Amino acid sequence: MVEPTAAPLLRVVAGAPTSDELAAVTALLAAVEAGRAESAGTTSRPTSSAWTRSARAPRPMVVAGDGQWRGFAG
Repeated sequence: MVEPTAAPLLRVVAGAPTSDELAAVTALLAAVEAGRAESAGTTSRPTSSAWTRSARAPRPMVVAGDGQWRGFAG
């Protein structure tokens, strides 16, 4: 048998929970901690919205004047 070297993570201070109840509390606390780690920035999120990323870039400004419309083939 392996002797535990660290202090217990949970301590029951009142009542007499069953092993199933302790397992449920342990699973709940593990899920909460996983949610905190996820929301703390361990997952990468895009810096801009999907709307911004999918938008076309604006076309260059049209300048009126002599020789500016040579490329027009309409």
